[in-house]
Amino acid sequence: IFIILLKLYESDFSFIVQSLVGLRLFSMAGFMTAVYSDFFSQNPWTFWSHLKGISSIIEYPYDLSLPFLIGTFMGNVENSANAHAWAMDGIAAMGLVGVLTAGLLMGFIFYLLDCFATGLDPKLAGLSIVVHGAAISNTSIMSTFLGGGLFFHMILLWLIPRAYSGASTNRMRLNLFRRIKL
Repeated sequence: IFIILLKLYESDFSFIVQSLVGLRLFSMAGFMTAVYSDFFSQNPWTFWSHLKGISSIIEYPYDLSLPFLIGTFMGNVENSANAHAWAMDGIAAMGLVGVLTAGLLMGFIFYLLDCFATGLDPKLAGLSIVVHGAAISNTSIMSTFLGGGLFFHMILLWLIPRAYSGASTNRMRLNLFRRIKL
């Protein structure tokens, strides 16, 4: 409704909000899924070699980085066509099997995030990680986890004192290792 109301009010601010919210947040995810799927149905998968570290084990099959490769495929050499984690870490890596693998990896990361936030006020934990949710919708999960600071943020959540939760900090930290049954 907010976007529709902004459409009625023609202004530069209205155009910017419509572009950022309507286009980038809602429309681009579906569009980029289709573009990545189209490209990797005709070209070889990366087998996660587009990620630093894995590229030292598996050779990356392209000359351009993944976002610029897809941007070139779309017709603009200067376009960095980054996408959400299922497209960049899933479809690009191994198609549908990669999507499942990326989903499992994200599930594990979210499980660890839940463990690190155990005992905290859900409002504090939720508000502090919302930026990472936006990042996952626009880039690779590993880029968000390592380069985007999600891993560091999880450590900070783990270190926040649980003074108001009724449980000692040490008991909450040990709970993480009890929940993960390795």
